[in-house]
Amino acid sequence: MGLDTGVDPVGGRQAHGSEERRTKCDESHFNRLFKRFTSESHGVHHSAMPARRVQLADVAARSGVSVSTASYVLSGKDGARRFNEGTRRRVVEAARDLGYVRNRSARSLRQGRTRTVALFYEAPMDRFVERYQLQAVRTLRERGYLLVAIAVVDGEVDTVVEAIRSGMCDGALVACSEQTGLRLVAAQPTPPLPVLLLGATAPCPGYDVVMTGEPQAVEEALAGLWDAGARRVLFAGQHRQEEQVRSDLRWQAYARFMGVHGKEPGLLMTCAPDIACAYQQAVAVLREARDRDALPDAVYCAADRTAIGVVLAAQHLGIPVPARMSVLGTGNSQDAEYLDPPLSTIGMTQASIAAVLEHFWSRLSDDSTQASAITERWRLVPRGTTPAAGL
Repeated sequence: MGLDTGVDPVGGRQAHGSEERRTKCDESHFNRLFKRFTSESHGVHHSAMPARRVQLADVAARSGVSVSTASYVLSGKDGARRFNEGTRRRVVEAARDLGYVRNRSARSLRQGRTRTVALFYEAPMDRFVERYQLQAVRTLRERGYLLVAIAVVDGEVDTVVEAIRSGMCDGALVACSEQTGLRLVAAQPTPPLPVLLLGATAPCPGYDVVMTGEPQAVEEALAGLWDAGARRVLFAGQHRQEEQVRSDLRWQAYARFMGVHGKEPGLLMTCAPDIACAYQQAVAVLREARDRDALPDAVYCAADRTAIGVVLAAQHLGIPVPARMSVLGTGNSQDAEYLDPPLSTIGMTQASIAAVLEHFWSRLSDDSTQASAITERWRLVPRGTTPAAGL
């Protein structure tokens, strides 16, 4: 059987008549398939397709409630709980069956609110920030708000300033470095809406700030390692460039602690906070240190992902953790709990994160609530990668 190319095999001329007939045949076949797909296969007839957008009144009629009740139930507000479970279920199922989609733009125009909060973060997103994001999604969703995450590139705050000035959101969470936060305050001294700075070390008038006492928490955790006998403690950074590592508050807290105790701070390795990257780097540097009989007593890591990579590398090389080398992470991420043994880390508890977001919600919902500084301290979470006696 030959291939039908649409070319006259004798004279090499294009067989236009054959091509046109085949095209018409293909179109006819396609039309028959399309009609069959949209009507017979799915039981849908063109005459039955809705000619207009589904309205809230349609949902109310289908579920047998008033329009105001349907609106309240679908708003996700706390007050919706005053309706019994059967009513709420009927309204939600009616909305789903009818394909009802709430018109957020129209509602924003009516209420003068976008019902949107922006989360600004420096990529890649830290696991600690990710925990804030997940809790914020839950907190805001219960109240009918959306959370949108926006990356801040190279510490440029223009993106943040433009967003809070443009009216695209009702409030903002800024989970960036302290240096980026300070640049934001300098560029926008008085924010036009509630803005919460995570991880600040001092109050900023007009802004809500969360002071975590992170440097103090790092030094307290290192003191536990010291008390357990660790004298040679090295640092594993969460940035690729050494210059960035040395500007990190966690490195500075570590270096300060080592200096106070008469020891030189030492950098084990630098890499992005990625488990695979950290594992590869750690295998190389720990193998060399082991072969030179120069393994550290402990490694303090600026991120949990880095610490997990270090633990996995130690296990690969047969280095007992924590019997021969302790490993301490930062961030108190969920990943830390899943490691075997579970990773000892420094960070904020889930209860503290929830308390911070409840305060932020009070700022969003009540214009009379003033900006304030909130202290929710980071704490050591001792687990299986550090000595129990010392921590």
